Amino acid sequence: MPILKHFQELRSRLLICLVFFIICFLISFYFSHLIWFLLSLPIKEISRLELINLAPAEALEVDFKMSSIAAFILAAPICFYQFYAFCAEALYPTEKRIIITLTLTSTLCFLIGVSFAFFTVLPLLFHFLAEYNAEAKALWSQNAYISFLIRLELAFGIIFQMPVIAAFLSYFKIIKSNFFIQHFRIAIFVLAFISALITPPDLLSMIFMMGPMLLLYLITIIVNRIFGKGA
Repeated sequence: MPILKHFQELRSRLLICLVFFIICFLISFYFSHLIWFLLSLPIKEISRLELINLAPAEALEVDFKMSSIAAFILAAPICFYQFYAFCAEALYPTEKRIIITLTLTSTLCFLIGVSFAFFTVLPLLFHFLAEYNAEAKALWSQNAYISFLIRLELAFGIIFQMPVIAAFLSYFKIIKSNFFIQHFRIAIFVLAFISALITPPDLLSMIFMMGPMLLLYLITIIVNRIFGKGA
């Protein structure tokens, strides 16, 4: 296929992705009250907590932020398909299977990480932060709450990719089967740094983030050993 045809096809597929994203954004914005209801579940049981808006347009900003994230999630499968369809002609059958398997596994791990954070870590963390000072009522900005929630959700989703990355690198012999064991001390430091970077400046938040990350690192070591020897 001439290179001009490739650019035309790429333009068409990018346009499809953009149109789907806009449609998903408009639908999400219309149902923003429902999205807010779902995202506020981790703090529903905290009686001492009250969310407030600190700026005239903060409520609108929150709706735009939630709608953008929801639109990205809803449009992601279509965008991935367009990307895959564009590259499929140049791929061998084995490469196609690897990409599909890797994508499905990575998506599953991301959803597990996000769900674990949403239903386990965040309710406990928010409850502690809201109840920490019993002398005062907790007043949080709605925008700050959503930003913190999204940041932590994304962090857990990304961290849960470690076993997938380990399996991929080990299978193709990019790293040795004992790589993660040899670099355990360095990994502890890196994980602690990441935990401190993406969580509020308090010890408990860091522990809530660090605990699952250490468990995932142990799982990553096991995956690394299995795929490293089996490849």
